Amino acid sequence: HNMAIHMALLGGLGVIHNNCPPDEQAEMVRKVKRYENGFIQDPIVLSPDTTVGEAKELKTKWGFGGFPVTEKGTLHSKLLGIVTSRDIQFHRNPEDPVTAVMATDLVTAPAGTTLAEANEVLRSSKKGKLPIVDKDGSLISLLSRSDLMKNIHYPLASKLPSKQLLCAAAVSTHDADKVRLQRLVDAGLDIVVVDSSQGHSKFQIAMIKYIKQTFPDIDVIAGNIVTREQAAALIAAGADGLRIGMGSGSACITQEVMA
Repeated sequence: HNMAIHMALLGGLGVIHNNCPPDEQAEMVRKVKRYENGFIQDPIVLSPDTTVGEAKELKTKWGFGGFPVTEKGTLHSKLLGIVTSRDIQFHRNPEDPVTAVMATDLVTAPAGTTLAEANEVLRSSKKGKLPIVDKDGSLISLLSRSDLMKNIHYPLASKLPSKQLLCAAAVSTHDADKVRLQRLVDAGLDIVVVDSSQGHSKFQIAMIKYIKQTFPDIDVIAGNIVTREQAAALIAAGADGLRIGMGSGSACITQEVMA
């Protein structure tokens, strides 16, 4: 996932391999999608009962340490404070609740604030996080200074309008990978690569049709192909992009047979 993140930051696109269990691949997609955001619509939220030790574990898992704390430990619940890396880094008792160390002098912005307006509030406040709250003080989204800095340092990054990085992942043509694909889509996948050394097959065509019918918003890159006829068949099936080229050499005769 680190390679996929940095390829997207530099204007490219990383494809996460499928040589791993589906849950592991989905977790890598999720990490790419969480790396940069505009408004974070699904922030990790802590409850008042969350311990300092648990907050440290979340920081290790996700790579960041700023977590809002709400009454119910969920979004759309009253905001109580924010726990940052500085709050927990040297705290000695991991069993203490995060309410013992969290910051409560928060700067917030109201629901309806535009991204440009929220970024300006974040700049002037010198805070690391800007919670967006409704009229009742309940958390509805979050803005991060680190995302603002990423936007400055990587102006050509491959991103959605939501400011999340684009992420692709591979699946095979096997029916079992339909379950894998669902987990990838649930994790936020943008583009799927149907991975096959020889893409001009009934199995790949069937998988492409299934993906376009089931997940019409997901772009499909199909292949591998080397001839006009092979390309036409995959395009007709619904492919949005093609992988061109087949292996050649003493151990692989796919190109020799198919081209």
